[in-house]
Amino acid sequence: MNKTTEVKGAVVSIGDFNEIHDVNVQVNMVEAMADGELRSLAEQLASLRQALQSKAASADDFVELGQLAQAEKAAQAGDKTGAFDALRKVGRWSLDAARDLGVALLAEVIKKSAGIG
Repeated sequence: MNKTTEVKGAVVSIGDFNEIHDVNVQVNMVEAMADGELRSLAEQLASLRQALQSKAASADDFVELGQLAQAEKAAQAGDKTGAFDALRKVGRWSLDAARDLGVALLAEVIKKSAGIG
């Protein structure tokens, strides 16, 4: 019998009668994000940027706002890699503000991209 399996995403095993033990799967967030999520991310980035504009005081705050704007533009253009690259450069200020604003997808992306908790 001829079997065909189409796979999109992380795969641990394909086939019959497999045994899997002690597996750790890491999924690249850039590849895993769907186009609809990218549009949502762009909207959340716009909301966060607007919320932080009035709170920015230091040069570091304005640099971080620039990174958020760059990520927003990339997400609007459908450039996942560009959006994630910009978000790698933001810090706790943006993460805390995203959580306070209630934009969960963006908070999670910032947390994982920038490697902060």
